[in-house]
Amino acid sequence: MEIKIKLSNYNKNNIEDSIKFIDKKIQFFMKDKNFINIIKKYNILKLPCTKKLYTVLRSPHVNKTARDQFELKQYKYLIKLKLNITNQNKYFIIILLKLIKSTNNFINIEYIIK
Repeated sequence: MEIKIKLSNYNKNNIEDSIKFIDKKIQFFMKDKNFINIIKKYNILKLPCTKKLYTVLRSPHVNKTARDQFELKQYKYLIKLKLNITNQNKYFIIILLKLIKSTNNFINIEYIIK
């Protein structure tokens, strides 16, 4: 089974702290006796950030050249997990998703069952 988790946030420090937290927890799960054979492989990839530019007129009646520009950046990471799931350890996915959900990021999750 393969799980792809896409995290995105507008705050760079927040998402990097979340990724470090998730990385430590996954490494803990890989060393734990109860979960030792569940995670086969995992990758954390940084995706390119998207930028949106907004232009606002300062004065709507006169001076059309007086404008302010604002930039909104969205930082993204992708976590790929290859898991060996059996009937005995299905609760591991629930534990992992609760862990990731607690990081206060925008989350998109894809399951690929092979």
